[in-house]
Amino acid sequence: MIFVTLEDETGIANVIVRRKIYEAFHRAVISGRLLRVTGRLQRAHSVPM
Repeated sequence: MIFVTLEDETGIANVIVRRKIYEAFHRAVISGRLLRVTGRLQRAHSVPM
């Protein structure tokens, strides 16, 4: 698995990319300018994780 940090004008989000997803989409994960992320959002002390 790898970790990706996404940032926009509202803040940052840390994303965990599982091995199968990374293997299928590694080019987009590494060099993509736009990523769509779906999954469960977790927060710790008001910080998205």
